[in-house]
Amino acid sequence: MNLINLTPHVVTVNGLLIQPQPVPARLSQIDQNCGSLAVDGLDIDVYTCDYLDVTGLPDSDRLVLDSDTNTYIGIPNRTNGNCYIVSPIVLSACQNRGDLFAPWGLIRDADGNIIGCKGLMCNRVYKKFH
Repeated sequence: MNLINLTPHVVTVNGLLIQPQPVPARLSQIDQNCGSLAVDGLDIDVYTCDYLDVTGLPDSDRLVLDSDTNTYIGIPNRTNGNCYIVSPIVLSACQNRGDLFAPWGLIRDADGNIIGCKGLMCNRVYKKFH
C-alpha cells in the first residue's frame, strides 16, 4: 500500500515521516459577508462559507459538487493500491471515497506546535474496502 500525502505539510504518524506532494488537495470556497456582530463595543464581521470544488486529487482533474445529491462527482474509486492523506475538510467533503485519510490525534510539543499524529481518520465507506 502506498500512502501519498496531499496536504501542504509533512505528516508524521507513528514515527513515519510522509513528505507532501507538490500540489495539495484543496476545497475551494466562496465567502460572503452577511453582517456583523456587536461585542463589547466592537463590530465583528460575520461570513457565510460555501464549499465548492475539490482540486488536487489524483485520477480526477476537478471534482464538482452535485447540488441534487450533495456529493462530489468525478471522484474515482481506490486504484493502484494508493491511499491519500488529505486535510480533514477535504476528507469530510469526499464521503464516498474509501482511499482518503486525514491526520487524527494531533501530537504537540511543549510550545503547542504540531509534531505528529497518533493515527489516521477515514470515512465510513473505508470499511467497504477492508
